[in-house]
Amino acid sequence: MDILENAKQLAKGTGELVSRKAAQVKEVLLLKSRVDTCEELLQKNYLELGKLYYEIHGAEAEEPFQKACRNISNARRGVVELSESLKQAEAKLKEM
Repeated sequence: MDILENAKQLAKGTGELVSRKAAQVKEVLLLKSRVDTCEELLQKNYLELGKLYYEIHGAEAEEPFQKACRNISNARRGVVELSESLKQAEAKLKEM
């Protein structure tokens, strides 16, 4: 009987340990998920703030922002030019 009772106690203790560890893992995963969500919100808001600054001050940006605003302007120009080239290339392709 002693061996059977010891086995039951061991199984019970192991089950409780596994249950506690599962709860801890769940808590860690939940916290990681919340951190990721906060980081995504930060990135989204940084992007929105930068876009708003560019729209308001892009042409006359202050010194620390001039390079970034110039790069954005150049990239926008590139998008327009490349989009036009793409339309022309697609039109030529359809003619064939």
